[in-house]
Amino acid sequence: MTATAPLTVIDIDGVAAQAVAADIDRGGVHATTFATAVTSSESVGDLVESAVEAYGDLPVVITHARGGGGLHAGQP
Repeated sequence: MTATAPLTVIDIDGVAAQAVAADIDRGGVHATTFATAVTSSESVGDLVESAVEAYGDLPVVITHARGGGGLHAGQP
């Protein structure tokens, strides 16, 4: 059995996020969804608070918006 990290799919279009999460679930990894506009710092702040509340911490964030992307390692 392989352990996986919690996964949240984020998209301004909640239906699209749910479709991606369903594909991930079919692959054997549970994914939750959060509909938000990543261009809004307030919305992103709410997202981070929700993720930390749900998972206890947020050690890694992988982003991909508007064709860009990045990997951000958090503090333990």
